[in-house]
Amino acid sequence: MADGGYRLGGGAPEPDRARIEAIAATWGDEDQAAFGAGPHGTLASTLDRTLSETRNGDLTEASALIAHLRNALDGLSPASLEPRRGLAGLFDSRQRRLKALRARYQAASRTLNETGIELTDRADRVERRSRVLEDVWADIRTAVTDLDAHVVAGADRCPPVPALTEGEAMPDEAAPLRQRLSQLSSARQAGIRTLPLIRMAQNAEVSALACLQRLPQAIGDWRDDWKDALGLMGKRPRKVRPDPVRLARTRDALLAALDQADAAIAAARTRRAEVEARMDAARKAV
Repeated sequence: MADGGYRLGGGAPEPDRARIEAIAATWGDEDQAAFGAGPHGTLASTLDRTLSETRNGDLTEASALIAHLRNALDGLSPASLEPRRGLAGLFDSRQRRLKALRARYQAASRTLNETGIELTDRADRVERRSRVLEDVWADIRTAVTDLDAHVVAGADRCPPVPALTEGEAMPDEAAPLRQRLSQLSSARQAGIRTLPLIRMAQNAEVSALACLQRLPQAIGDWRDDWKDALGLMGKRPRKVRPDPVRLARTRDALLAALDQADAAIAAARTRRAEVEARMDAARKAV
């Protein structure tokens, strides 16, 4: 193993020779089976943190909030402004229907404003988690580099495997250390496999995050347009005859933004679930 044959792919840099020499200089009579326990434990706990951050449920909550927004819009039909015809229309009027739609709009507007604030919070959490994963990525790389140095230091200390003739038996005193170095090498590889998975987890949420961040503006555009069209911009309602086509166009634009965000979230959750499974498999190898 001293020839570096234990190193598999992954693009990790060569171990720091100064760190290798420092490990060798402090080599004592410690249990060989516990060699490298420090960086090994650090990597294990950091991989646990990686899984915890990746499994966060903010996108699931955001999807539920979007469904709530859509439900609030369902009761706002511009067609409801048109009075009924025939005998039923004798007790109906455009003004009565305008008043009813205004009331429904004001209730929906409050719901959308409150839910929009919650969506902004979820988007902020997703963005913060990406920054946290960036720090975790750096921590894993540091742990992998330290594990690498321990493996090289241990490999330098290991004597060659005894050459035996057929039928000859000779105890290998370095066998526990060889076994430990194999464990550390496996842990190192698990760390290397996790590094690109973190990038995949971050990238999986980019589109969903962008859609979530655009929703508050879409909600504001809908709210202001309907408020103006329904004659509610001033201190007192003004006499208007709203254009159903205009109202429908603005409402449909908001619904389209909600649908786009929901689709992006669903895609992100699918990709992230795949990444989580691969991260979990890597963690079990440590």
